[in-house]
Order: sequence, then structure tokens, then C-alpha cells
Amino acid sequence: MKKLLFVSMLATSTVFSATGDPDSLKIKLYRFAVSDNADCSNPKVVVDRSSNPQYVSMLDRPEFGSGEVDNGTYPCVMIEMSDQIKFSPDGNVGTQCDGNVEYTLDVCGGSGTYQKLDGTTGTCAGDNGADSSGSYTETKVVLYLSTNSTSTGGGANAFVPPTTGSDATKGFQLGSPLIVSGTEVGIFDVDGTGKVDGDPGPSYCEFMPPLFSFSKQ
Repeated sequence: MKKLLFVSMLATSTVFSATGDPDSLKIKLYRFAVSDNADCSNPKVVVDRSSNPQYVSMLDRPEFGSGEVDNGTYPCVMIEMSDQIKFSPDGNVGTQCDGNVEYTLDVCGGSGTYQKLDGTTGTCAGDNGADSSGSYTETKVVLYLSTNSTSTGGGANAFVPPTTGSDATKGFQLGSPLIVSGTEVGIFDVDGTGKVDGDPGPSYCEFMPPLFSFSKQ
């Protein structure tokens, strides 16, 4: 049994036109769990902040917390979080994104389904997105990141686990698994390069799914 410190970082670079990089990205974190199965079955909760969930920055390598986890390879990690994320663009992006504004985006509305860590399911209430005319309801969901998923965009339901290898419809792709060997610091790499979308298609500033992977320090 080894103690692993979970932190995250976000990579950025200059991009073009109606897409840009985030200056901030925050999630309200409840619990962080791992599974040694790529279908995310039998999750083990490593970090539990459910008694006092707070918005956590995904930039500048913040601490998610620390916990005990056995040596091994974990191809799925799960983040129990609010479905309302907060972000701000690194400058003005397109016609919709103001670099001086922090936006709140509901990522699981419109009767979207989700699966809890205990395997039961639910439905997200209210609308999704960030349109000023929408009605938004905060819901606790689980983000499933797995090497079984091939989805890196917004077409999949990230709040249910992948059921097969190369699943393009469930979960988000975890580019590399979490490997625990000895006392290591797990760097949760969250790459938001070019994921702020200021295109006039939606009537609000949008944040597209970032890329996820693990590395060691």
C-alpha cells in the first residue's frame, strides 16, 4: 500500500481565431476514485472531500488530496464532481468569450444520464450549456476517464463508464493510465489547449473537453 499525492496541471499554447486557451478551469470536487479495470468497475475511493466539496483549480498543479492506493496499473480514474464547471478565457476569444469574465457551464443537463460510483444511475435536470435564458440545476455526477474510451470530444457521454474497448460513446479517453510503483507523485495532466470556444454557433462561451493523461514526478 503506497500513498500517492494527486495533483493536476494544464498545458496551454497560443491558438487561433474563435478558439483559445483557458486562464482558469475549476471543478467542484467530491471524490476521486481509481479502478484497475478499464470498464471502471469496482472503484476504490482514494480522495474523499464529499463532506466539504469546494471548487478546485485544474491549473498550476493544485492538490486534489492524498490517499492510500496499492501498487498497480489503473486504466480508469473517476472524478465525482458538480456538473457545473467554472472557467475563464485567456483573453477575448471569438465573439462570445470575454477574457475578463468567469463563466459557469452546466455540462450535464437536458435529461442527460449519469452513473454513480455505486453503479446506480440518474438523470440530470435543467438545461445544459450557459445560455442566459436557460434554467440550470446543479447535479453531482462522475466523470469517467478510461483507456477503454476513444472519445476526446463532446460527442460521448462522459458520465457513464465505457463498456467495451475502443468505446467512442461513453467516458473520455485517458491517454495513459495511472501507474503506482513505490512512493510517487501522480501528475494528472489536463491539457486545455484550444478548448475555449468563442464561435457564434452557441450563444455563450463554451469550454470543450480537455485531454487527460497521467505522468510521474
